Amino acid sequence: MNMTKLNKLAAVFLAAAFAFAGALPAGAVTVADTPVPDRIYYRETAGEAFSGEFAMDREITKVEAGEDPAFTLSFEGSALIFDGLTHSVEQAVRIVCGEEALDKTLKLAVYDLVDIAPAKSSLILTVKNSRTLQPVPNVGYTLYRGTQAVRRGLVTDRQGQLTASGLEPGDYLLRPSSTPGGYKAAPGVKFTVTGLEISGGEKEIRTSDGKKNIAGENEVLIAGKFSPDIVLTAGQDKQIGSVTVEYEDFGEAKSLEYSALHAAQEELNRRKNSGEILGPVHITYEYAEKSGRSYTQYLTEKEPEPTPPVNQGNTVTKPTPTAAPTPKATSTAAPTAAPKPTVVPTPAPVPDGQLTIACTADKPGQAFSFEVSGTKLEGGKFRQDYKTDTDGKIAASLPAGKYTVTPKSAKGFDLPEPQTIELIGGGSAYLTFSFVANQRDLALTVVDDDGQPVPGVTVGLFEHGETPLPKVKKNTESSADISAALVQIKEQKAADEKLADPYTKANALYVGKTGEDGTALIQNVPVSGFAAVPIELPDGYSAEKIATEITAGLEDKFTVDCKYVAVDISVWSSNTNSPVVGAELTLMDRDGEKLTEWISEEAAHRLIRVPKGEYRLVICQAKQNDTVAFEVGGDESVQEIRAETYLPGAVDENAQRNIERRLISVMLAAILILAVFAACGGTEKNSSKAPESSSSAPSSSEAQSSTTESSLESSDDGEPSGNEPMNLVVAYPLINGVPQDNKLIEAEINEITQEKLNDTIELMPISMGNYQQQMQLMLASEEKLDCFVIRSNSFNAYYSANQMTDLSDLIHEYGQGIIDAVGQSFIDAGKLDGKLYGITTNRDLAVGHGGLVVRQDYMEEAGYKKEDIKTIDDLDGLFAKVHENHPDVQVITSNSGSSIYGTLGMSFDPLTDGFAVLRNFGLDDLTVVNAFATNEYKDYCLHARKWYEAGYISADIAAVTEGGPSQVKAGRAFAYNNRYKPGADNQESKMCGTPVVTLTVLGDATYTSIPQSFMWGIPYSAESPERSMEYLNEQYTNPEIMNLLAWGIEGTHYDITEDGHITAAAALNGAESGYNPSAGWIFGNQFITHVWEGDELDLYKNLKAFNDGADKSKAFGFTFNSDSVLTEIAAVQGVYDQYKIGLESGLVDTETTLDQMLSEMESAGIQKIIDEKQRQLDEWAAANGVS
Repeated sequence: MNMTKLNKLAAVFLAAAFAFAGALPAGAVTVADTPVPDRIYYRETAGEAFSGEFAMDREITKVEAGEDPAFTLSFEGSALIFDGLTHSVEQAVRIVCGEEALDKTLKLAVYDLVDIAPAKSSLILTVKNSRTLQPVPNVGYTLYRGTQAVRRGLVTDRQGQLTASGLEPGDYLLRPSSTPGGYKAAPGVKFTVTGLEISGGEKEIRTSDGKKNIAGENEVLIAGKFSPDIVLTAGQDKQIGSVTVEYEDFGEAKSLEYSALHAAQEELNRRKNSGEILGPVHITYEYAEKSGRSYTQYLTEKEPEPTPPVNQGNTVTKPTPTAAPTPKATSTAAPTAAPKPTVVPTPAPVPDGQLTIACTADKPGQAFSFEVSGTKLEGGKFRQDYKTDTDGKIAASLPAGKYTVTPKSAKGFDLPEPQTIELIGGGSAYLTFSFVANQRDLALTVVDDDGQPVPGVTVGLFEHGETPLPKVKKNTESSADISAALVQIKEQKAADEKLADPYTKANALYVGKTGEDGTALIQNVPVSGFAAVPIELPDGYSAEKIATEITAGLEDKFTVDCKYVAVDISVWSSNTNSPVVGAELTLMDRDGEKLTEWISEEAAHRLIRVPKGEYRLVICQAKQNDTVAFEVGGDESVQEIRAETYLPGAVDENAQRNIERRLISVMLAAILILAVFAACGGTEKNSSKAPESSSSAPSSSEAQSSTTESSLESSDDGEPSGNEPMNLVVAYPLINGVPQDNKLIEAEINEITQEKLNDTIELMPISMGNYQQQMQLMLASEEKLDCFVIRSNSFNAYYSANQMTDLSDLIHEYGQGIIDAVGQSFIDAGKLDGKLYGITTNRDLAVGHGGLVVRQDYMEEAGYKKEDIKTIDDLDGLFAKVHENHPDVQVITSNSGSSIYGTLGMSFDPLTDGFAVLRNFGLDDLTVVNAFATNEYKDYCLHARKWYEAGYISADIAAVTEGGPSQVKAGRAFAYNNRYKPGADNQESKMCGTPVVTLTVLGDATYTSIPQSFMWGIPYSAESPERSMEYLNEQYTNPEIMNLLAWGIEGTHYDITEDGHITAAAALNGAESGYNPSAGWIFGNQFITHVWEGDELDLYKNLKAFNDGADKSKAFGFTFNSDSVLTEIAAVQGVYDQYKIGLESGLVDTETTLDQMLSEMESAGIQKIIDEKQRQLDEWAAANGVS
């Protein structure tokens, strides 16, 4: 690749191009395999059009937009103006500035919302007698969706039928609630109502004016070719009868109906990409006529009590004598007495038989379930589920009869065929089943040319040997139907595009991303063969697609190759037409930062892992300097850069004199060029500093050196190049949502940070309920983010995804004030595998467990005081009285749909995940146990069940979306669980809008998860981690910033009283404040903020004493690295999520449900989590001298 120096004229022209590009939004949405838009708009009403402008650095004299432009185009001064934009478009334009023209493609995206309205289905259940097959009336049922009862009082009619209609998509359980006498209790009927779901498109965008738009559940955002295509899916396609799509097309409302799901999807994407959609799109669907779910349940009669035996032994039945004969004159014979029936002995009961099932599998350690069903020899149906033990066997006693043994669903395995047995009384049967794995979890380690693992790589799995569709055959018949040919042409085009670049994220069957160790875990992958291809790589690595074969079978660890970008740089003299040898070379980035140095040789010098971008090579030889600009791309793994310079190359001595004469000419020419630019007011920094006397003009080498140095000294505003103004995005959760006056606070903070740090701060508060999901989206898409709050339940996930910056060195270099404020021991709680990733906020770092916030007026009305409540049992009487006084108020509620367990019943050190824990807050020993198998957990669940049955807990508690304070404030709840700390009552009272007190039924303690519950961190994608840490240091140490974040603006949101407290600002005149986050503990250092009126002035002194005096877990400072058991944690979490709301809110029976959850957790691998955590904890304890 030949590179030459850019002359001044080219530099001016490029400056115009860069100015145009610089006018584009920095936050433009980037979608894999889609073009990146220059402007982004969101349409709220159908037919809405948009306008905007781009700024050039010079006056525009003419614009041209080609044929049939999608908008009107004009200009005014240096502004390029477009108007009437109705749909997403890529429009070619030509911009003329004087005698120069710039060709540009304007990429303008207009996003519309696409939503799906759920349809309703129905269920018909017929209940029959298993022996007579006659209908059974008056059987009662309750219909559950998840753990929530949605229909009660369903009863079968005289035909044994019941109907439940109006059912939205979801998983249901129809559970018997009452059974007529004489019948055994029957199991519930599980069924699923299929819903139509939408994916693809975008879930979140940020428009060019900075407004964020987020699609809701079963919604996406589309913008022509700027967004991925829509995908419509249904769990069971056959249940979907028709799909209707309604949208607006250039002012005309259109409604299209399709009988096939794929046809609706294909046509919708066609219209999306052709720009025919000009407003929101609404999709509805109807179920097929036979989609209603019909089930039959058979009830088994109870066996009658055995009849006492009669005439046991060999008793002879005597004959009954007949009457004596009567005279013949009498015509009527005397009646004969009826004989007594012969008593038949009751047969002896038939003994049970023994069934043994043995299982083999090519993946060890698996448990399998079977259904045994059939007819008993003595009559009646039989059905029972069994599960293999640790040896892979089942041993069961069954009544004599004929049975079918059916393997049930086993994730990751093909099911063997059912087997039939006939079991005689006292006999036995032995069956074997072989399970063949059809899935595996792949660990793909991506390595580069040197065998080094590469983190942050997206790896895709693709099918082997895909081939294009056959070419379309031309039909010459005049009456031929061309529709089939058109379809085939379209399919051929799609196949050709896929063949041209088959390895894209959109074409991948499975996708994973490597962590810090360079390994990506892709779970539940079929055991067939694949091609693994790195499809997205970090800077410094080539975009070349290298396919690695993943062989079929159960092997689960593979190495995937990728290539770094290697740049071979050689320096060539254009004067001597030879290589430059012995020159001092300095490589700099486009911002003037020095990257590396070396001495030039005849052979090229290789640099590896070179990020894509623009660079400058400074060449210094014999006190002469030259600078060559070049660019490195990301498509090729080996790139050759030939930097051409006027400096001399390697020549023989005889040619040296000719070279020197040529150099003199070049130097004189350089002096003339500099003089011309100086006279014209050239753009170089030091052109205005030239000596006044023309006789003092510098030599060409001095001029070159001076120009190079001046471009690195300072920027136009006089600031050092390393401290250019920067905008930092700071994200954090708030319980009460986004404050109205958030921008006022932001402006006040920026006055401080601009002066001290040359930074502006963009505050991004997010509702607590949406925070975790929002952070996952921002971090995954590497959206602009510089500082953010890390919650403990996401800490390990961010670590595994390599989404956090290591702060170990940064905090010592730029954050010493944070260490002084918080203390090293609490700082260390944010470490994982010995590296610091999170900094806890300075707040209550101990916990008063068993905390319950209650309305003070209701408690006093019930005749109770805070001192009356010491244990969880003491709450029963208080709840009963409050329920009696306020029957329409929920006695105890949850925070945003979580269970009420929280801190009210939890007496463990959760050791990060809360599954494998230490009992009694870790104060006794370091033995890791299953939290859910402890008496403490069961005792709490029994209390919750008692409260639910008494009506204190709502059956709809899982649907709650508000926090506890909001519900109390609205008068809908009496109590919610929360941790206790000094000042908690006043803090919660402000959020609740009424006086509350905190009751505590457990002790005070601290463990690692408490400081980890709210930590500040820096994302891996942060623009400048150093600047982010400098700001955090200011936030933790500057009382002005902390008080702005915690309380707002003095005089506007609060006033300072004479005694030093703060109170609501008089200017509010009793109105609600526009800034009341009530969460000073989130922002960094609560201890340097004001104290609100009602709290003691030494609140924070007391809080510090509370922290210091709390019992500390023996495992304080230990953080579990869950990487090796991520699969098990996900599986256990899935089981827990299924049961926790029901169990911990008392909605289900404790005994049976808890046993079922524990069984499923065992199968999901909770013991493996316990063992791995115990191993890490033991190693940590040994290294830290803890026993």
